Amino acid sequence: MSQQTERRADFDYLRAAAIVLVVLHHAYIPYARFAYLNPLNPVLTISPVVNGERWVGFDVMAEVLDTFLMPLLFLVSGLFVWKSLTQKGEARYLAARFKRLGIPFLVGVLLVPATYYPAQLQISRAFGEAPGFVDFAGQVAGAGFGTAGPMWFVWVLLLFDVLVVAAFKAVSSSIPKGSGRRVPVLERPSLFFGALFLVSALAYFMMVIMFGPHTWTGAGPFKFQGSRILFYLMYFLGG
Repeated sequence: MSQQTERRADFDYLRAAAIVLVVLHHAYIPYARFAYLNPLNPVLTISPVVNGERWVGFDVMAEVLDTFLMPLLFLVSGLFVWKSLTQKGEARYLAARFKRLGIPFLVGVLLVPATYYPAQLQISRAFGEAPGFVDFAGQVAGAGFGTAGPMWFVWVLLLFDVLVVAAFKAVSSSIPKGSGRRVPVLERPSLFFGALFLVSALAYFMMVIMFGPHTWTGAGPFKFQGSRILFYLMYFLGG
């Protein structure tokens, strides 16, 4: 009981709460009124399973969580980047991130056929005979997988880590060793909140004009929501 630890319980609770909300969000999407099957491409279905029973309450929950959940996750992900990067150095930090994020992302992509085969079965019930799982997996792999599903967050986070390391490497040589990092804006929480809100809002609306509010772009499993990529980056950098 007397041992000291550097872990912050409040951040652990915040991260755990965010993860629970992510699981909840993806659990009720099949029951929301906006859920759909894509007969032309099952892996572009909104969820691996879409239920026939719907409830408007899940639409409301989705709208509420969609306003803050992903920005919160990127903010939490960015909280410990600076400390870890300065302690480990660029190479060790990136190696740890590729191990922590890259391997799960690769496993998730390889599991896409198994994940979305239920969607193919549902589509086949309405439109015709279903291909066997082996044939379906071959079609998905031959088409470049097409999605990472909810795992898109992982590769985007890894990309943000790479960008931060590149920026850190570019400016670290100009920072005197042992110098303090006094950042005035962090000493005034209301000013920090206002600045983050303004910058992220500008980034979001600029990208909405360019891509539209719901457009996903990218290739294969490396897809992202065009209108929000800079928005999420701002919250990651805010962390």
